[in-house]
Amino acid sequence: MQKTKLLFVFLFTSQFILAQSIFPTQVKDLHPSYRSCFTNDASDFFETGVTNNKLVFRAYNNFVTPPDTNNLNLELFVSDGTNSGTTLLKEINPNGSSYLNSFYAFNNKVYFYAYDGITDGMWVTDGSNSGTTLLKNIRFRAFYNNLYLPNVFEIDSLHFIFAADTTATKTNLYISDGTAAGTQLLMDFDPSNFISNAQPGHFVRVANNKVVFTAKTSSLGEELYVTDGTAAGTTLLMDINPGTADMLGWNDGFTQFHSDGQRAYFFANDGIHGAELWTSDGTISGTMMVKDINVGIGKSLKSLSGFATLNGFTYFIANTPTNGTELYKTDGTTAGTSMVFDFRPGVNSGVAESIVAINNKLIFAGTIDGSETNVYALDPSTNATQSLINLLTFNPPIASDPFNPTLLKENIFCDKLYFNKSYFANPNLSGFQIAVTDGLLTGTGIIADSLPAVNSTIINFAYWGSSFAELNNQLLYRGKDLAGGWELYKIPLCALPNTTVDIKSTTQNQSNHISIFPNPSMESFTINIADFDENLQLDVYNISGKIVLQKTLNTSTNIISHQLNAGVYFIKIGNQKNTDFMKLVVTE
Repeated sequence: MQKTKLLFVFLFTSQFILAQSIFPTQVKDLHPSYRSCFTNDASDFFETGVTNNKLVFRAYNNFVTPPDTNNLNLELFVSDGTNSGTTLLKEINPNGSSYLNSFYAFNNKVYFYAYDGITDGMWVTDGSNSGTTLLKNIRFRAFYNNLYLPNVFEIDSLHFIFAADTTATKTNLYISDGTAAGTQLLMDFDPSNFISNAQPGHFVRVANNKVVFTAKTSSLGEELYVTDGTAAGTTLLMDINPGTADMLGWNDGFTQFHSDGQRAYFFANDGIHGAELWTSDGTISGTMMVKDINVGIGKSLKSLSGFATLNGFTYFIANTPTNGTELYKTDGTTAGTSMVFDFRPGVNSGVAESIVAINNKLIFAGTIDGSETNVYALDPSTNATQSLINLLTFNPPIASDPFNPTLLKENIFCDKLYFNKSYFANPNLSGFQIAVTDGLLTGTGIIADSLPAVNSTIINFAYWGSSFAELNNQLLYRGKDLAGGWELYKIPLCALPNTTVDIKSTTQNQSNHISIFPNPSMESFTINIADFDENLQLDVYNISGKIVLQKTLNTSTNIISHQLNAGVYFIKIGNQKNTDFMKLVVTE
């Protein structure tokens, strides 16, 4: 018994000892009061760029003489990740807000939109005051005009394309090499219309170094275009929804466009099938609807549906009236497009809208009974029911309102995915802690505070950009504690979790109907299932997430003999209706 205890402590606390320095720390309280240096909008995102080992970012500025705490204006700040190195970089508009947005780092410069009180335009900075200047008098359009990244994109190593305009009422496609002379109009989508808002965006690279994207005209609506970075090579690719109708409605426009390296995958509405899965390689013949998943005029697109490519397949989230929102895969053909498995059988949705590929695993959030949300890792190269691992469980503040974490490929650093875990430990404050996973149970947990009451890990996650900025072996982010406002915080780059997460049932009543004894066990243990159901599968995982024992459970009481080594194991018992997870300790 003593040996088991020591083994358990080693497995679960050695990680904690190694990670004692991985607590979030505040870089600097720019406004030493409850007032935030960042916007309080939880849906906002971290507007930043890195140049010359410095982070430039937008924040509220009250460093005026005399101080005016009632009129905080957005200005340009800089940080090297230290308290002394975090300061106002330039007050672009001395008489008010500079309205900074659309930060984009390219070839060691950061480009952004700013207003100096007279002119609004595209600015550039190298991280110094003298090197922060107006590049060109055009309106560099904000990311959130198209809501899902990106509407600025690197077309080659020397140029980037972006949405911009010369008036407040018209947007078109521009290209830049980072100089004023080299920043030029690439395509005017509606030359006869002086108030046309083309809103080019959803840029994604396909074969032959081409980029497909969406843009809108008065005669065609929003449709699919392609560019190679030249004016001659920028053309309409396909009018997917003929006439003036858009290929995506307003709410549908939030979805991702995804590339597997050769082809783009996206949802589009042709006016007949609803918003369904399409693909394009940048040619007319290679642009087509993959499959009408929700057969008929209904759409299978689920709002912010995400994509991930792994081992030759592209995985995505889709919705049907029969199965709800579930996980699908495609090889680009109709026959090769199918649901991976019905995570929550029936008409109710089983998965959330975002999915990430990391370390040959798919990471996604799901709920079996609607009462809570779990983050799962799935190895799609094996049978889905044998490789699904519950990494982390969320307890919702309201049973009928499960929380879905934001899982974004933009938040992968050092082969680890950072995401938000709901925090409700303090009844007066709700927010998010930083969770991290490498796809294994041993690498999943929370970046906890050294002083939990301070809770500096309440952070913002947005759907259209990274929540972190990588700088000098650190990840900087927008966080807050209980006493102050939103300020600049940091954790070490490649940070491991310093708090492990207990795995528990994905159903509400696991403790009432399944018991395992003895636990700890030696050469056998007994599983008693009070409300036994047919076709129950037992899977036993070791600490690395590998299945070491499998068995079909045919009765309500099952004696399981084994030859497992001493250690900690995770047990999964389930069928298509329910799945339960428990912990087992084995002694010698």
